[in-house]
Amino acid sequence: MYLKMNKMNRNRGVLVFDYDGVLADTEPLHWASWRNLLTPYRIELTWEQYCRHCRGVADVRMREALIEMSPQAIGLPDLAPYLAARKIEVRELSLARSLIPRKTVEMLRRLTDWRLGLVTSAERCDIEPVLRGANIQDCFEACVFCGDVARHKPEPDPYLAIAARMSIATGIAFEDSDAGIASAHAAGFHAIRVDDPEGLPEVVSKTVGLCR
Repeated sequence: MYLKMNKMNRNRGVLVFDYDGVLADTEPLHWASWRNLLTPYRIELTWEQYCRHCRGVADVRMREALIEMSPQAIGLPDLAPYLAARKIEVRELSLARSLIPRKTVEMLRRLTDWRLGLVTSAERCDIEPVLRGANIQDCFEACVFCGDVARHKPEPDPYLAIAARMSIATGIAFEDSDAGIASAHAAGFHAIRVDDPEGLPEVVSKTVGLCR
């Protein structure tokens, strides 16, 4: 543990956040949207199944994830024609209410001694309006969105991209999914799991304390 903390101390200036399920409480919206999309195909997607198999998975890889979860899903058609409408549905719901907890907004504004980045599998057009609504768009030195990389989480590309944009070798990543943690680790980042967006400020506070 001592050696690990020393390694983190040498790179203590960089904190990188996922969006869905970390900064913003959007995962229930995505789950509901996918449930609606799958209902005509008689595929039941429980919250537990979504969290275990689908959380953090880019839309373009969702059919693959569903087939791994349930052999019944092999009969699903190409989902690409439905993805645009699904994203619009989630975007409208996201803008209808504040999804980023007030304590998280306050925390980000206090982290002035740290360089902050954002890495997400979501599209820029879905995220930036929410960041502007919370007035935290200027907190991040660099952002990597879905369209910025060819390969998505769990591949290392998103975190390699943020590393290049911030001219860093590594940093501390906050992720809520296995795919996100795998992506961060594969790119050489130290990854910390966040189980609930409401608990993010406490997780960051403990991490920052350990790195001092």
